[in-house]
Amino acid sequence: TEAEWEYACRAGTTTPFHFGETISTRQANYCGDETYGKGRKGPYRGRTTPVGSFSPNAWGLHDMHGNVWEWCLDWYDGDYYANSPECDPEGPSSGEESVLRGGSWTGYPGGCRSASRLGGDPAVRAVYVGFRVAFQEEEAPPAVESPAPPIAAPPAKGEAGETHTVDSGGGVTMELVWISPGTFMMGSRDSAAEVARKSDTKAEDYTDEHPQHRVTLTKGFWVGKYEVTQAQWQAVMGDNPSNFRGDTLPVEMVSWNDCQEFIEKLNAQGGGGFRLPTEAEWEYACRAGTTTPFCFGETISTDQANYNGGYTYGGGRGENRQKTTPVGSFPANAWGLHDMHGNVWEWCQDWYDDDYYANSPERDPGGPSSGTGRAMRGASWYSLTWYCRSASRDRRGPVHTHSSVGFRVVCCPAR
Repeated sequence: TEAEWEYACRAGTTTPFHFGETISTRQANYCGDETYGKGRKGPYRGRTTPVGSFSPNAWGLHDMHGNVWEWCLDWYDGDYYANSPECDPEGPSSGEESVLRGGSWTGYPGGCRSASRLGGDPAVRAVYVGFRVAFQEEEAPPAVESPAPPIAAPPAKGEAGETHTVDSGGGVTMELVWISPGTFMMGSRDSAAEVARKSDTKAEDYTDEHPQHRVTLTKGFWVGKYEVTQAQWQAVMGDNPSNFRGDTLPVEMVSWNDCQEFIEKLNAQGGGGFRLPTEAEWEYACRAGTTTPFCFGETISTDQANYNGGYTYGGGRGENRQKTTPVGSFPANAWGLHDMHGNVWEWCQDWYDDDYYANSPERDPGGPSSGTGRAMRGASWYSLTWYCRSASRDRRGPVHTHSSVGFRVVCCPAR
């Protein structure tokens, strides 16, 4: 209400502003070309400023003066004060305008005073009008038997193949699988055998998968059983950028930078620990103990993964679905992970370097220290068959988006 707003704004003061008798542009965002009392002129910023850019009042509230006019619940009446009740006033019972308080970035400092009032058409929208909310506490809040676990809280270490479910927000869950530490051979076992299956590709053109080398991951990690879905993205981010729409479809049209924002928000909801997988973690999880081109064996079919079945790799042609499929539509690998081949390319944490394998560390490689592109793994519905191999690598700039690009997350175990 208007009374609640002014009470909160004043924070125990009786002066025109909760700062005192005057105001400056170092204290609030308004038109600094004008002054109030003995105040001095200041900059006219010509736009809103991020909330909390200025010091709060004595009760910890920011931007009660300036930035944007704030809607109140009350109808506006210029004569209301003459007969308003002393206890809990709520404004007139009807009217044509609603109350606005606090002044704005476009207004003079006098309009920012604690007592300043303005009426506005409740249907109006303007670049200088916003709001804040109040919450009415229940007189007797219901007792909570036990506190709910934090959203997206990282689980402790698991056993090989163990699954764990976390809440990504709003009751939308995310399934994780524990991957134990271990050693594997990373990269193509023989480029002539693997890469040259495609008639117009020379093996020497794909040296970024060589040399095949031994890699040891010294720490276990949780990894998404599925690619991040649109429902999970919506629960965390509040929007859905995808081209192919469906709650159980993988989210796509997301850049590497977008993934970082998702992970940052996911971590803010719980105890942290979520991130993108490194390339080594991704290939280790994809292979699931195998050394063949695919986790299924020497070849692959469109009964096992979603890719462009118009092309073959040691087998027959198959279906070209031309879009994503719901996560988990195809069999899991030996460690219980779905869609490691096809559906959407998956962003990895690493910078990409096509010569990185020549000098990469044997233990816990994390990619180059810098670069221009981020590594991607797994291929997509759009891809030729041979791109889907466990060793296949690609890269794009961190702002790249496409309907064939998504991601899955890993989570470091809670200690």
